[in-house]
Amino acid sequence: MISVLTFNKGGKMEELKKLLESHDWYYMYSDDSRSYNKGRDSNDKIKQLVAEIGKEADKLYKESAPEGYWG
Repeated sequence: MISVLTFNKGGKMEELKKLLESHDWYYMYSDDSRSYNKGRDSNDKIKQLVAEIGKEADKLYKESAPEGYWG
């Protein structure tokens, strides 16, 4: 039987994958406040999910980030 925690963690991991795929990694350079705010909000959600999920999510984050990304 799958526990509720395992199921929830899997759902969060899928959400994280989708966010990482669509994330604007260089939003902080945008002159458009809407683009900047959207990127910042996405980044905040990504960081929240990584903190909640743990090591698996941190690994996925590092694999998804562009080479040399420091954010």
